[in-house]
Amino acid sequence: MTPITIPQIKEAVAAYFGTTVLELTGPERTQIVCARRAVAFRLCNELTEVSYLQIGREFGGRDHSSVLRALTKPIDLQHQIAFDRLRADLIRGTSHDLDTVLRWQFKSRREPVEPMFVRRYTA
Repeated sequence: MTPITIPQIKEAVAAYFGTTVLELTGPERTQIVCARRAVAFRLCNELTEVSYLQIGREFGGRDHSSVLRALTKPIDLQHQIAFDRLRADLIRGTSHDLDTVLRWQFKSRREPVEPMFVRRYTA
């Protein structure tokens, strides 16, 4: 079994969330991007033997304290599920099924719910 590298983790996280590696390593600090980046930080911490400083450098020159903050901050359920799935896929050496990725919708990408029927009142 080959060791898992940080570029593999970045590509897997970007593919899972439907983004690019540049978005994960870029300067954007929106809540959605930071949560995805935190998932990648956690995976790098668990699956590699790399220091916080090196993980931060791999993600756009961030400081070790950024990585430490992402590891200590609790993550919400949908990102915890993503973390668990990605960890299992990376350990097994598989990739997540495309249908599962397409069905996985986050708050930022949800479409408004259309009603099943509309009641029309006539006067």
